[in-house]
Amino acid sequence: MSDAALPPPVSMSHRVAWLIFAAAVSLAVVRAPQLLVEPRFWAEEGTLYYVVARREPVLDSLFHLPPRTAAYLALQVSAPATFAAHVLPVELAPFATTYSAFALVVIALAIVVFGRSTLWNDPIRKGLACLVVLAAPSNLGEVWLTSTNAWVYCGVIAFCILCEDLRRASWTRIALYAVLLAVTGLSGVYTAFLSFAFAWKLWVERSRGAWVTAGVVALTSVVQVAAFLWMWARNVAPPTKLQALDWVRSAIFTFYSQVVTPLGLRPFVQGLFDADGVVLSLQEGQRLPAIVGFAIASLLGLVGFVAAFVDRDPRSPRNGLVLAFASVAALTTLSANFGRTTGRYAVLSGICLLWLLLAHTVPRAGAHARVRAVAAGALLAWALAVGVSGYRDDPAFTCPGGCPRWTEEVARWRQDPTLAPQVWPRRLPPSTPQWRVDLSVR
Repeated sequence: MSDAALPPPVSMSHRVAWLIFAAAVSLAVVRAPQLLVEPRFWAEEGTLYYVVARREPVLDSLFHLPPRTAAYLALQVSAPATFAAHVLPVELAPFATTYSAFALVVIALAIVVFGRSTLWNDPIRKGLACLVVLAAPSNLGEVWLTSTNAWVYCGVIAFCILCEDLRRASWTRIALYAVLLAVTGLSGVYTAFLSFAFAWKLWVERSRGAWVTAGVVALTSVVQVAAFLWMWARNVAPPTKLQALDWVRSAIFTFYSQVVTPLGLRPFVQGLFDADGVVLSLQEGQRLPAIVGFAIASLLGLVGFVAAFVDRDPRSPRNGLVLAFASVAALTTLSANFGRTTGRYAVLSGICLLWLLLAHTVPRAGAHARVRAVAAGALLAWALAVGVSGYRDDPAFTCPGGCPRWTEEVARWRQDPTLAPQVWPRRLPPSTPQWRVDLSVR
């Protein structure tokens, strides 16, 4: 595509941009302000990564590959845990993991607001794109401000860069995006899942920025594949990986978790039939004829929904989002434990799905395009209304059964070094084994 065919540069004052950014960051803060005031460890970031960082040299803890859990490099959790173990006192250790996760959210918002995307190039759409990142119905509390699950927001950053128009980008901006992609590419697998979309971007743009970003994504993907194969050869990869997929279970989970839930349509589906009961029966291994029929309908619904948003021009920027959503949905299903894409596995695809709707709210010529724009706008409005209504209402923030306070747990440990401080989330009933951090080894 020639420069003459490019959309005009974004016309938005710096003051407006900073106001949007400040509003977005403020909204991020108010979701769970107590976590920023009094940070906590969440599950593996304390029980695994921080413990390893306390007893291992810096490089060993930084590139730690936990056996039988994550089969990939996860710098987004190992780096802050290493910093906390070697620099901060024990009482302040969760500040490193919590604020590093918050920084990733802020970076994603900054790219949306100050970037040069062809998909949201006006103040209203930039604001809506930020709201999607924060309040998509799939954005569960278990991934919020935890470095363990911050690979979701590493994927969001990669998505943001994918949506950037790099044909006018300076070398400074390209270098910045390359560094961010290198970090996100070594922080979980979502950047690798976007390899096909970045290859498409290279084919469309043929710009120096597209070459650099696609190259970084390809290189980090090779590293992650090598890490997985190394663990697999040593028989320390998670036993639930690469198991034969059950197409019935995977089809239903994928459609229900990555389309129905992000769109905020779960109450409507549940009103038609017992969808949660179907999911429960799948977990129990049942294969009733009605469930098989539901799986076929889920497959058709997933394919039909994606196909409805494909533009005729293969080089359309919106088709990049279609390819990105399809890639993330499919590869997440293939790599998830038992092919169940629930909970945190559906957060990123849910954000991408709503961004896809946002990109289609711009009406194009033709009656069909106008109908699609209206439908996309209605679905987006409903999804955001559902997400905003439950924005702060999540069990991960209220910690049912009582939330352990890290400073109090550490104080008990200092009085009795045989005790292991407890961290979030609390398991119920309280008598069951809890998440604890073994501080006895240094």
